[in-house]
Amino acid sequence: MLPHLHFGLKDKETQYCQRSLDLILNDLVRQKLIICSKIITIPRDWTSHDEHHPRGSCGHTFYHLHNELDLNLYMRFAPEFHQRMLVLGGTGQVYEIGYRFCREGTDLTHNPEFTPCEFYMVYTVYEELMEIMKMISETIKHITGSYKVTYHPDGPEDQAYEIAFTPSSKESAIDRSFRKPWGRSCQKLTSWKSS
Repeated sequence: MLPHLHFGLKDKETQYCQRSLDLILNDLVRQKLIICSKIITIPRDWTSHDEHHPRGSCGHTFYHLHNELDLNLYMRFAPEFHQRMLVLGGTGQVYEIGYRFCREGTDLTHNPEFTPCEFYMVYTVYEELMEIMKMISETIKHITGSYKVTYHPDGPEDQAYEIAFTPSSKESAIDRSFRKPWGRSCQKLTSWKSS
């Protein structure tokens, strides 16, 4: 029997253990799923989710047995290894939006399965990275209708935080931190040689 639609689903354990019920009853959860689907429009399946050897940070990996091949495989949690191999192989730029699996404990803010976006670019200058940041800001505005996103780390009933992805026309934090020791702006830097 479903809980009443007017009150929604309030029990946190039920929300996390019965995701389909949570999707039926909570419009906010359904909207988040739709937004996630819009962000990840192209499946990133050119790198595998399984590896023969665990790689990466000091976290413990999930592993499973491939029955047909009688082979132990590890769920990946450090795909940057594959990206670095592609860059070393001559690919100038590579990015991935893909799953990671890591066994380091679980709570409301730390999930063993998560989806980051990571990229590597060779011979990239400061201005190109700032263009990527602007592109991310515009993507957020295109999807949500605003540069500002409301974040509820402890659930929709608890305190909300507003995160602003507004592109800045002012001097960036990178530029300020560069100016401190060197006395000049990144934007005006034309050579790494001292003048």
